[in-house]
Amino acid sequence: MSLSGSACSTREAACSGFVIWHARQISKLFAHGISLCEIIRSVKEVREWLPEADLSNLRIHPAAHHAIEIEQPEGRTDKRGQFVLPVSPPEQNADALFEQAQVAEETGDLAEAERLYRVLMKCDPTDAAAPFNLGNVLRVNGRQIEAEAAFRAATRADPTFAEAWYNLSDLLDEQGRSEAAIDCLRRALQAAPDYADAMFNLALLLQRGSRHKEAAEYWRRYLANDAQSEWAARARRSLKFCEMQLQHCLSPRSSK
Repeated sequence: MSLSGSACSTREAACSGFVIWHARQISKLFAHGISLCEIIRSVKEVREWLPEADLSNLRIHPAAHHAIEIEQPEGRTDKRGQFVLPVSPPEQNADALFEQAQVAEETGDLAEAERLYRVLMKCDPTDAAAPFNLGNVLRVNGRQIEAEAAFRAATRADPTFAEAWYNLSDLLDEQGRSEAAIDCLRRALQAAPDYADAMFNLALLLQRGSRHKEAAEYWRRYLANDAQSEWAARARRSLKFCEMQLQHCLSPRSSK
């Protein structure tokens, strides 16, 4: 790209060099719709009132209306050196947003629910509830990779979030990743030792993998928490099957 004039002056060359020194900042400005011409023009204007500025240390930020702001020790200025007042976005009521997201999810407006949960995640990256609910929304839409990322974000935000580990396990099991699913269920039970659903699924996965001794242990643990439901009846049948398999393995083989 050529600059105006028959030849580049030293100052113009320095402004062009800024683009090389600050590739990351330039990319950020591009993302806000600020053109390369405007960036170089703005940096040239900065040099007019700040001639001794070291461009390698210059920090620039996107501003409203495709403008830029310059970071200085005393605060931010526009490209002409006028200090600008910091503008803080109005505080959003996270509880209200969360309620709106839940209503959208419950009424089937999954696109709006996804948008609001993502806003909440940006507002508070330490909150585990938003990525957990987002994972559920994405899973309903069949977006398994994104759902897995959301559930993992929930477990990072709160490693004791047993339901997030449980849902992540269920998702992984659907993909045939049984060992990873088992690990997640163990994490769920570390966080909530009496979590009956996690016990049931863990016993089921262990039994499916012919790990009958471990499976029997978790079937017994499940039945200690639930002895009456229809799931308990299935657990008793499964426990009996595991015990039979263990007895078969221990019994001496008949000689031929």
